[in-house]
Amino acid sequence: MNKQLHKRLIIGLFLVILGAVMAAFAHFIPYFPGDAEASQFVQSLNSQFLTSFMTIVSQAFTGIPAALLVIACVLVIWWRLGRLEAMIMAAAGVFSPIGLLLKLFIGQPRPPTSLVNIITPTSGLGFPSGHAFFATMVLGMLIYFIFKYVSLRPLKVLLVSGLILIILLVGFSRVYLGVHWVSEVLGGYIIACGILLPLTLYHEQRRSSNALHEKAHTA
Repeated sequence: MNKQLHKRLIIGLFLVILGAVMAAFAHFIPYFPGDAEASQFVQSLNSQFLTSFMTIVSQAFTGIPAALLVIACVLVIWWRLGRLEAMIMAAAGVFSPIGLLLKLFIGQPRPPTSLVNIITPTSGLGFPSGHAFFATMVLGMLIYFIFKYVSLRPLKVLLVSGLILIILLVGFSRVYLGVHWVSEVLGGYIIACGILLPLTLYHEQRRSSNALHEKAHTA
């Protein structure tokens, strides 16, 4: 395993451990220090336009729109890159419900009305944010493929910057709407990145294996 892949594996392991530590704390406390203050600051930016915009951003990454996003990404990746990459993209989408399972095990409640203004009431548990987890899994995989296959630097910077902005907006929207603490959003980001890195490692290994196989057949 080369140094780059080894480094990626170490970072992935660190993120998984960090996510596990945060999850353990979230199991025993209703929210992290600073969560209430951060939420109150974010919600102090309140405006009619921002509320409408954040609602749209949040809704775009749940239910049917989220499923359609995954399907569209898989089809485009298959068309432009191939079956292996499409399978990896699909795996990123399929793994997204892991966030929901983690919520059940951790059991941290969502922010209460006594501390935040809940703009869009939502049922269920808090840690980690499913929206942040899903957005990071799917858009994060797209970012990986862009880094891997887009050679034109200005286009690469534009696409990656846009996707990162969307991921951040999704997390911001969940705090702004009063349905998640900042720590829950960060937990979603961290755990998703910890899962994404092994997926990229698997992709690298499969590509190398396929290349060697094709070389052996053409020799």
